[in-house]
Amino acid sequence: MEGRSTAVSAAVPKRGSYTGDRERRKLMSSQDTGWQRELDRRARVYEDIEAGQRWEGTMTRIDYAAIAALTALLVAAFWIWGA
Repeated sequence: MEGRSTAVSAAVPKRGSYTGDRERRKLMSSQDTGWQRELDRRARVYEDIEAGQRWEGTMTRIDYAAIAALTALLVAAFWIWGA
């Protein structure tokens, strides 16, 4: 039994690697081809983001400065309104 579990674990790629996930999806039934295509597309997107060092949606210094300015403006407006 011990030998079988190591053979199975050696044949199945590690979880979390994009390549391993693709190989694991090949083992799934042919009925799931639509879902497989979607998972492949998502894996490609994550690989592109990781390779290009571009993180869409991340906040820049300008965004943080705008949030700080709007917060200060809001606090001042409520302070004046409440006085």
